[in-house]
Amino acid sequence: MRGKIRFKAPQNICLYTEYSEETILFFQQLHALSRRYKVVEIDFSNTEKVSTLASLVMLSHLHYIQLYKGNKRAVILNCQKSSIYHSFFENTLFLKAFEQGCYVSAGKTSVIFPFKTYSVLSIAECRSMLSDYVRSFKDELKNELLKFYLESDINQFFSDLLLTITEVLQNITHHAYPADENPFVATSDSLLKKTDLFKLKLFWCTLWYDDRQHSIVFALYDLGIGLVNSYLHYSSRPDYELNRLARLTKVQVFDEILKAGSSRFFGSGRGNGLDAIFNTSMKLSDISLMLLSEKIRCERTFLGNQYTLFPYSLPGTAIEWNFKLRK
Repeated sequence: MRGKIRFKAPQNICLYTEYSEETILFFQQLHALSRRYKVVEIDFSNTEKVSTLASLVMLSHLHYIQLYKGNKRAVILNCQKSSIYHSFFENTLFLKAFEQGCYVSAGKTSVIFPFKTYSVLSIAECRSMLSDYVRSFKDELKNELLKFYLESDINQFFSDLLLTITEVLQNITHHAYPADENPFVATSDSLLKKTDLFKLKLFWCTLWYDDRQHSIVFALYDLGIGLVNSYLHYSSRPDYELNRLARLTKVQVFDEILKAGSSRFFGSGRGNGLDAIFNTSMKLSDISLMLLSEKIRCERTFLGNQYTLFPYSLPGTAIEWNFKLRK
């Protein structure tokens, strides 16, 4: 393994727009270089924008590299010359979260607020921790939100939000996480012998308040193998079901996964499904939902699902809800 290499980050790190492909390639390049070099330095001097979901996904990749290499200095962020150094790297605590690293202790993982990292070894513990996380987020914003909304609406919204997060937790436990397999590197890579991170079922999440749009954003990213891959190839479904699925396109399979009761475990539903989640808070807010898994992005609004196919794959599953409270 060589010493150190430096490479530039994109101008726009975003998973919503035409920059999605460039962003995914950036993450892939980061892992390819970290496989060949002891230290990778990322130059953010040209970076002008990092979107909410992309920031969470980027942090998860950085933490994962730190974990499987066992070195918090395996990646260096050169971001002081970036035009968004203060507004993003400092003010959102991204840089602090990265520098603290993601550490594992007694089967749990932890990282600084507002970015949270958890391991789904104990779903009850994760639910309790996330409940505290949502409550502290509400308390921090309550005085600001009371300028625009009734306290009863605020309380109901956060109750609904916690229900949404709980359902997502249930989904995460149903995703496949092959032990000892890093989807970013070749199976011959010696680093695989040093890590068993997938048994932790790691996921990262964050909550943001956009004061310009008066909206709350909840984003989550897990390092499983992806929705369609999990559903098709790590399934307990009988042969006749697998034969039926084999005749569908990946977008059709993705669409089926979002329906209530769908699961890779045949005969065992995953709760309310995304349909029920999407309707939960409609009385209180406008909601948009985006999912990105492997080569498929699904954007969900009141008008229905819109799918985009990418030539490049993002391992795992990224989810973002944007809740806009009504006045």
